[in-house]
This record gives sequence, C-alpha cells and structure tokens, in this order.
Amino acid sequence: MRAFMPGRIVRFIAGWNQLAIDGRLVAVTLAMGMIAALVFGTIPALQTARGQVSDALKSDGRTGSGPGRQRLRRGLVVAEIALAPPLLVAAMLSIDTVRQYLTNWQGYDPANVLTLRIVLPTAQYPDADSRRRFVDAALDELRAVPSISSAAIGNIVPALDSNDGRRIEIAGQPPVDPANRPAVDYRTVSPAYFDVLRMPILAGRAFATSDQPGSAPVAIISQSMARKVLAPGRELGGQLRIAQGPWLTVVGVCGDVIHDWFDSRNVPTLYRPITQAPTDTLVVAARTPGDPRAIVEDVRRALARVNAAQPVFDVMTMLQMLNEKTIGLQMRRQRDGRAFAALAMLLAVLGLYAVMTCFVAQRVREIGVPHRARGDGRRRHAALRSARRRG
Repeated sequence: MRAFMPGRIVRFIAGWNQLAIDGRLVAVTLAMGMIAALVFGTIPALQTARGQVSDALKSDGRTGSGPGRQRLRRGLVVAEIALAPPLLVAAMLSIDTVRQYLTNWQGYDPANVLTLRIVLPTAQYPDADSRRRFVDAALDELRAVPSISSAAIGNIVPALDSNDGRRIEIAGQPPVDPANRPAVDYRTVSPAYFDVLRMPILAGRAFATSDQPGSAPVAIISQSMARKVLAPGRELGGQLRIAQGPWLTVVGVCGDVIHDWFDSRNVPTLYRPITQAPTDTLVVAARTPGDPRAIVEDVRRALARVNAAQPVFDVMTMLQMLNEKTIGLQMRRQRDGRAFAALAMLLAVLGLYAVMTCFVAQRVREIGVPHRARGDGRRRHAALRSARRRG
C-alpha cells in the first residue's frame, strides 16, 4: 500500500509514511487467534462432556454421528460452494469497474497529452493585458515545436485537483436572489483547447482568434448546462452574465466531461475565451503523436523563451493526472479484488476440502474397504494357505 501511493499525494496524508506492521499488531492478531481457538474448541468439548451414552448408541453406529450433524456438514458444503463463486465474481467486478473508469470515454481524450501548471506573479503580470501577452507568446512558442501537434492554455483541465465555479444570471429569466443563482463550473481557455482535449462541439462553433477583448463577449456552454439551465433549442444566441459582468452571447455547445469521479456527473460548465477573460493561474496542455513524457524538455524550453524566470510545476501526463485523481478507487480495486479472491480460495481450499475430507472419512465403510484392512486380510489368507501346505 505504501509503494502504491504516489509521492505527490503522500505529503497530504498525515501518518502515511508511518504505516507499518509492528509488534502490537502481531500481538493483537495472535491474541485474537488464540481466543477464537479457545472459544470454538471449548464449545464442542462442553457438548461432548455433557453427552449421554444412550445418545451415542442412538446415533449412526457406522459413522459415529447422528442425522443432525450430517445435515450440518452437508449444509456447510453447500454454503461454501454457494459463497465461493459470488466472491470471485465480486473480485472481477471490482477490478473491471475501476478499469472502465480509467479507460472508458469521459468526454475527452487524455492519451498523449502533457500538462503543467503556471502561476503568474502579480508583480510581473499585474493586469489583464500583461497576462494576455504571456499566453499569446507561450502559445506561439509551443506551436513552433515540431514534436507538439497542438497546444492550449486554460485555467482548469479535466481531472485537475482543483476547480473553479461561478454563479450566473440568464437574460430573460425573472430576477432571483444573488445567493440562489444557478452555479456552474467556470473555464477560461484558448481557442485550441477543445481540439487538444478532443472535446466535441455539438452545436455552433469553437472559440476563434477573432474573439478578442474589443469584440463581442462570447461563451461556450456544456451540453448539461444547455439542458438544465437554458431553454432547450434556444441555447445558441442566448445571453448570460457572471455577477455584474458583461452579457455573454452563447456561440457554441460542447460535450460534457467528467472532471471529478467523486463529484456529481455532467456538471453545467461555462467556457470563456482566455483573451477576453485572462487569468494568472494557468494550465498548459500539449498534445503529441508519441509519448508525452518525451516532450517535457521541449515544452520547458519553449516557455523559457517567453520568460526564463517563470517557474512551472506539476509536470505530468494527463493519464498520470487521471491516475492520481482516482488513486483511492484503484487502491480499493487492489484491496477488494485481492481480498475477495483470497477469501474464495480460502473457502475452496481449507473450508470445502476440510469438510469434505471429514465427511468422506466418516463414511469410509459405506464407500469401500480401507487399504490397511485389505492388506491385513491378504496376509491372513496367505498364512492359512501356508499352514495347510505344511500340514
């Protein structure tokens, strides 16, 4: 368990590095085993001590056990056979479910994408214009790298360990209390964001380079936002705004993504062009035809040409990010899958075999003559023949 947990996550879990098997755990386990042995050994001993000779005479003389005990043993055999397959099925389902979580379609394609995070210092990038210039220059440098097929920058990408939300007001709807306005996830992204993550545009258009600060404010909404917040069939051209900001015109509808496996699915999401809503917290996503780990240094050099003093952090592939986001599910898969499989094997090897062995040994006279008895009989017949010849 300690080796399975990524180092980036361990630092947030108090006491994880101290997880170990110590003397106290071994002592408690041994004590519990001894108590269990005493309890389950004492009960049949007491029953035997209180038994009467007449009860034994009334029982089956061939097997030494009455019909009640035979039924109990048969019941144990049936129960163990019935429990083993469901445990194996549960183990397989536990493993397969998490595998599907990591590999099935989640609204975007995480393969072959490298991500890294940047926080622009306020002293060097104090306003929207300076932040916009950094994003434009960084994208130009990234697009010039031959090993990068496409690149984008936004404030959030799916499976990131943080989120951003806003409350919105929709034009044409009755005014509501500001605290009760519809809440949506908020994204500010560059035009190639949907292409890099391969998120489908279901209606309208994606952001374009013409969406600049001086042009009309626009937005793209997710399919769930179009269905839950806006009037169906009238999404395109609808208007909404964040707090007291400018009214935004909806120019496109994109597919839903699963941002967090532990949160609700299909959360309404609002996307804005980063040129019209720049931010100082950035996530760079670069898609490559090959292994994204091979372009780490190319991306670092490209960003260094924009600002050599600007640090980057959390450099990882998107699959690695998704893996760390679902680390709890994966550990549960490993634990439950192995536990169910081991328990099924224990039932089959120890429980079922032991009960069947005892059952057969007690009815050996009905099944056949023991080997030793056959050997003794042969020796007696041979001795009789030898005595007759000598006589």
